[in-house]
Amino acid sequence: MLETIPNSLPITSLSAKEPAKEDALLMMEQIDTDDLSSFSASPPTSPCSSEEEEDDSCHHCLECGREFVQKEDYFKIFARSNQDLRLCNGCRKLFALAEKKDIIERFDAAVNRAYKIEARFLQDWYLHQYNPEDERKLELYHLPLSEHYYSRRVDENNQATFTYFSSRNDLHKIEHYVACHGCREFVKAKQRTLRFVTDKKCGPGRAIAELDELFELLVNSKSMCSLTGMKGSWAPFPAQRPKKGKYWVRDHFVKNAMFFLSLDHIVPLAAGGSSRINNLQVTLQCFNNVKAHYSSKDFEKWLESFKLYQGY
Repeated sequence: MLETIPNSLPITSLSAKEPAKEDALLMMEQIDTDDLSSFSASPPTSPCSSEEEEDDSCHHCLECGREFVQKEDYFKIFARSNQDLRLCNGCRKLFALAEKKDIIERFDAAVNRAYKIEARFLQDWYLHQYNPEDERKLELYHLPLSEHYYSRRVDENNQATFTYFSSRNDLHKIEHYVACHGCREFVKAKQRTLRFVTDKKCGPGRAIAELDELFELLVNSKSMCSLTGMKGSWAPFPAQRPKKGKYWVRDHFVKNAMFFLSLDHIVPLAAGGSSRINNLQVTLQCFNNVKAHYSSKDFEKWLESFKLYQGY
């Protein structure tokens, strides 16, 4: 249905005219699969109170409440982190991937339901024009596979402002996005990422999900994380290269890992899983990255403990 609730906070961004180069796209795709903690722009701050002293007297994780496992199991998700003695490995990794205020806000159910997930991504290098070949339609922009549309205005200083125009959940259909050039290119990029990861971890020649299968999975997910039920955005996706510093991709990626979605292997490739469509799900990138380092069973226990302890 058509919604006409105006966005009271239009977003201003620098207009970027330089097309994204193939190496930039490859970098974005590779980061999707890497250990994000290595991309932190600065050492992550502890989520714990600054008044507390770091010691090993506490036997439970400060953020998920689970009891630490024995020291000999130091590599497991519930083991005490050797980087922060008050946290388990799982919580330490999560807080290294995202800012504390974002984690707290996203796990506040009352806030999260009304959260404007897309607000932080309303930039020229993320949004693309829907179906620009059809001159009869309004010039509206959206994020990949998003039902929310924005108008764009450029001022005399070449700054673009995006303002909420409408939401069309009645058009949230596969054929609608297949008709959009920007959305097609986005799903193709996801398939390239899938091929890259599969070849890297399993060797060339393994079957991966077909393009039409990926379209169906991504659209039918309704931009929802299958692990938490939280809404996310299909970003970052640089439709154009932003005119930012050398480390823009790395820094912006880390800052937004609680907000954008990723393709996740249900059974990891390292554990014998495949890249066929029946082994893929949609998750928020930060949880995808935590999950990649531990067994699925242990990760599920940790996530349930974390959600419960955070009151979600």
